Amino acid sequence: MIFTSFSGYAQPTFIGTQLVDGSYQTHNLNDLGAFRQVRLQSTSGATGRVWEFATGDYFENWRPYTAFQTLAGFDQVIDPATEAASARYNSSYGGQSGELPSITSGNYYTINVTEYAPPTNQFMAILETSFNPATITTVTNDPPVENTATDVDVTLSAAPSAGEFVYVRYSSDGFATSNYASVSFTGANGTASLPGLPEGATMVYYVLSSSLGSTALGSEVGAVGAVAYDMATLNLNNNGGANYSYTVPDTTPPNILSVSISSDNADPTLARTGDVISIAFTTDETPDGTPTATIQGNTASVSGSGTSWTATWTVQGSDTNGPASFSITIQDAAGNPDTATATTDASSVSID
Repeated sequence: MIFTSFSGYAQPTFIGTQLVDGSYQTHNLNDLGAFRQVRLQSTSGATGRVWEFATGDYFENWRPYTAFQTLAGFDQVIDPATEAASARYNSSYGGQSGELPSITSGNYYTINVTEYAPPTNQFMAILETSFNPATITTVTNDPPVENTATDVDVTLSAAPSAGEFVYVRYSSDGFATSNYASVSFTGANGTASLPGLPEGATMVYYVLSSSLGSTALGSEVGAVGAVAYDMATLNLNNNGGANYSYTVPDTTPPNILSVSISSDNADPTLARTGDVISIAFTTDETPDGTPTATIQGNTASVSGSGTSWTATWTVQGSDTNGPASFSITIQDAAGNPDTATATTDASSVSID
């Protein structure tokens, strides 16, 4: 019986590299949800230092198929479909270590890789910065208003360095599609504006920092798709994986469109004790729950459905003579009300 280290569910768990000081070291990757990341600082400069992603004992790994393949560059998404020097899947200890472009002593290298299950190749990127990227500490948004831009406020652990860009990635369709907005800073505090949405719509978003400027980020997204956002990330704040969101409130009240009053007396404009006064009314949308109504100060019975309703009251001997007064109230699911106290067709009923 032959045993192997193969696991159909393995993903890259560490990077092996000489990046830091020329000696080969392994560094565990942090699972950020859709991708994995580790940040290293070089203590010496050189060219040709090796790299490779793996799990376990390297039986499964992600590295070039052949030797002497140098990464195309830093601060770009490396697509395994087009780049020989990329994180391509190998089993049975196959493949060869890749090589890095020139390393600068003292610089930081943020290493990102996707976490697709074997035998899928991985996208990757290594972002080079002369600074240790700031942490995204707080993210909040202003109360949304229908069809009006909503500001997202971002606070960093320090003012962003030159070459450190912060974006809000957002979507109103569950990230089937998405876009991004740049955050403008004064010191460590910044703001981005997201486009307005109609009432009832929900915006989902998170904040990321990157070494790529807006044009470069857009170019990468256009080339490889949404995976570019992950690969271009220095730091992110996605609310612990749940993302941030807001829903535009419904502030538009419903409308009672038509109101007509009548009596079941032989004369429909007259009501005596025992006669039933009816108020027929229509609305522009289905109310939330049954409308309420009073006739001559008494709680009326309301029936109907959809946008057509009728309120009724049987006249009592204690009801005050004179024109029958009424009030009808409806509300929508957001609690916005509308009330009618007069007919729309000049109809009336007098209690005698």
